[in-house]
Amino acid sequence: MDWNFYQHNLAALLAGPLPTSSRAPHPTVFSTDTRTIQPGDWYAPLQGPNFDGHQFLLEAQRKGAVGALVQAGTPLPSGLSIAILPVTDTLHAYQAIAKGWRLQLHPTVIALTGSLGKTTTRELTRCLFESSNRNVLASQGNFNNEIGVPYTLLQLREHHQVALLELGARHAGDIQVLTELVEPNIVALVSIESVHVEIFGSMETLATTKLGIFTHSPPHALWVANHDNPWIVRGIAPFLSTRTIITYGKDPSCTVQIMRVDTHPDGKASLTLRIATQGSITLEIPSPHPSYVHNTAAACAIAHAAGLSPTELTRGLSTFPSIRGRFFRIDTPRCTVIDDTYNAHPSSMKAGLASLEALFPNEEKTLVLGDMLELGDNWKEAHREIGALCAQISNLKTLITVGERGAFIAEGASLGGLPSSKLRQYASTSALLETDDLPAHGVLYAKASRVVGLDRLISHITQPSP
Repeated sequence: MDWNFYQHNLAALLAGPLPTSSRAPHPTVFSTDTRTIQPGDWYAPLQGPNFDGHQFLLEAQRKGAVGALVQAGTPLPSGLSIAILPVTDTLHAYQAIAKGWRLQLHPTVIALTGSLGKTTTRELTRCLFESSNRNVLASQGNFNNEIGVPYTLLQLREHHQVALLELGARHAGDIQVLTELVEPNIVALVSIESVHVEIFGSMETLATTKLGIFTHSPPHALWVANHDNPWIVRGIAPFLSTRTIITYGKDPSCTVQIMRVDTHPDGKASLTLRIATQGSITLEIPSPHPSYVHNTAAACAIAHAAGLSPTELTRGLSTFPSIRGRFFRIDTPRCTVIDDTYNAHPSSMKAGLASLEALFPNEEKTLVLGDMLELGDNWKEAHREIGALCAQISNLKTLITVGERGAFIAEGASLGGLPSSKLRQYASTSALLETDDLPAHGVLYAKASRVVGLDRLISHITQPSP
């Protein structure tokens, strides 16, 4: 690697001469976090409304950094002796270096996004590739934003055959920026739901943002689309004759069609898919929950787009574990717990309740449901609608609601005919944990937005007895 790489990739961002008296850094040594700086690294200080990474330049130097990107006009601290690469914007420079590095290598780059299900789909897809002996670099945790995506790209090495990148959005246009950054070979959109609609302002703006993974992908990119989502179907309609689109869903026209789901006594399931021109396959999945079904179909569609055979798909998920927080079953001496606490939205709440009914038609049930956030102006009615569904659950012992918004779930349940004797309301998870208002048998199902903290309830119930 030489300075020509930086001259080319930072041409529009350079605010001064390249420090050619120093050795050009390898792109993979750039770090935005002084806590992870290693001797020989370069520091990329970022700025935000409430922080400025330039304040830590001396700390980076003390930890062995040999150079740093610096935003033009930023005063430098006395005693700074490392090489300086001046740019007009350090975040954009960091992203440009990551993009340049991605283009130096030649993995199959897959980018996926969605309102719900993108992380599970990413992990299912990773499992398919790794079980087929492909060397995969995948996004970690929630590294799916303007900082996390370039960080992941800079982890790429020559031996990686697949780069599997999750893209997230918190503002209009975010997906466009990230898609153009990674220049993917395959793009997938798994859902468009009213998650974060309060931030985006309208479903139309949210949908346009998510569909940016298609409309701003390179001309050669293959599209993978959820055909069961009406927003996505409308979004891809103008491109059906001009782009290669692999669809998945229940419709017979889909490239990957969901044929049937068979539930096993242990709560796991078998999923049968038909792959166009290649026949049917059956896979074992952790749960019959609709999210697992659709996310598995999405993963198979992505892997199919990348060239994996039906045989590779069939054996690829044999070791895939259930994921805590996503309809995760825990059998305890006290009761059977279904941990669905990772997050909540009206559509996922409805799917969870339907799966609960299908799996446990005869068991006594306790529901612990809480606030669903960022739903826009109709949030009260959305909570009441969930409550009305709860009133129809068979063998319901108790509906416990948590949080200010959760109270509207209780209101909907009451209007739906659930007796007040079966209703409990708590202001917070902490308040619930201070009581003994939990079942000693049957099934407990818990779901709410993450901020409610129902994962603490799960830990409390499932921790071993002293």
